[in-house]
Amino acid sequence: MQTLRGLVIDLSKRTIKSLENGSKAARLFIGGRGVATYLFWKFGGHLADPLSGEGPLIFAAGPLTGTGIPMSGRTAAVFRSPLTGILGASNLGGRLGPAMRFAGVDVLVVVGKAERPVYLVVQEGRVEFRDASHLWGRDAIETEEVLLREHGRNSAVLTIGPAGENLVRFASINHDLWRQFGRTGGGAVMGAKRLKAVVFVPERRGVDVAMPEKLAEFLKKFVPYFVGEKSVKALFEGGTPRLVEIANQMGFFPTYNWRRVSMDGWERIAWPALRRDYFVKPAACLHCPAACHRLVRSKKYGVDVDIEYETIFALGGLTGCADPDELIRLNDLADRLGMDTISLGGVLAFAIEAAEEGKLKLEAEWGCGGLAKLIEDIAYRRGVGDILADGVKVAAERLGVGEAAVHVRGLEPAGYDPRVLKGMALNYAIGYRGADHLATMAYAIDIGGYAGGPQSLGEEKVRAVAHMEDPRRY
Repeated sequence: MQTLRGLVIDLSKRTIKSLENGSKAARLFIGGRGVATYLFWKFGGHLADPLSGEGPLIFAAGPLTGTGIPMSGRTAAVFRSPLTGILGASNLGGRLGPAMRFAGVDVLVVVGKAERPVYLVVQEGRVEFRDASHLWGRDAIETEEVLLREHGRNSAVLTIGPAGENLVRFASINHDLWRQFGRTGGGAVMGAKRLKAVVFVPERRGVDVAMPEKLAEFLKKFVPYFVGEKSVKALFEGGTPRLVEIANQMGFFPTYNWRRVSMDGWERIAWPALRRDYFVKPAACLHCPAACHRLVRSKKYGVDVDIEYETIFALGGLTGCADPDELIRLNDLADRLGMDTISLGGVLAFAIEAAEEGKLKLEAEWGCGGLAKLIEDIAYRRGVGDILADGVKVAAERLGVGEAAVHVRGLEPAGYDPRVLKGMALNYAIGYRGADHLATMAYAIDIGGYAGGPQSLGEEKVRAVAHMEDPRRY
């Protein structure tokens, strides 16, 4: 990549400019999160209140996105997190990255705050401002369907739900119905900007590469090898939900707000049961044959969701909800309202424990009862939901329930208990987002029994975790 095709959109002034020094940024930081983090600093993101609407929100496609190389189609979103107050970031697959590049941009920098709700249409390297008053208040899935009908089914839509509009600090930015920029609250940043959605309308189906013949030759050899690789085959066969069984058997599945490491009745929400009674079909991000996504359907509630391990752990394990129909219903509700399910599950479990201690008046309880209403109350900041919408750290400070609040630098952790998987303790210690399970993916070292096994914290484990961090910097 010799340069970056970037645009800077100022919502306050309604201006559009080309990104300056794109070639320098590309040489220094290649693309994706590296470039986005550099631009975050350049545009003063570290100085702005994340809910003021003035700080930058940056979307950047990875350098190989659109080439057809498996697992290369990721896009990064970088901003100052309203949940943690530090650098916030998330990444997303689906069709977004390729669609961005096919629409003529590699990087989109959004600054300022619109006077009234807007959405952006990006096509052929140009941007158009559109009124979003008719979309404000609609859920994320409904909004995406409306915009796909208007701009074409090949378009890629980013949107927020009511949680983002109401500045829930762990609100997500949604895409492809069930995919999200989930972690650290990007949806609230969009809501503060009164930016309901961004639509990328692709005008081509490929990107220019220096040696197309060599790329085609590489793909012809690499794709069969990739599909046959052991870990990829495991993803294709069971997606990430297969981890529910592994986690409970090894004892690192956090339940009842991290009180236990295995859940009674976990077999009901493990992959074999979901596959038998709820599975519809696999799904894949564009250009990725791993197809690790698992579409499941609750006939009881008439809803489909793309379910994955972290949501099963957070909405099921942390709350003690082992009913698959209820879990699918809660997953659907979180997706529509637009919230990170990891943080949401942590907040729900914290609330139930706080209620047990008499610090919070609550109708929800361990199991599944009352959770749907509480999720809605959080999204709309109603009653106790207004307190919980700020995440467990702030809620605990307000309620005086510090021991019940499980977080690292304000970010609720994913489903890998560091008391059992000791590499995750190192992972969280160095994670730039806080409780960032993707900073090194140390759980892969621990679960695999590498570097001394899951209970090891010796030099071999430290070196292994450091090695895993290096390729994830960008």
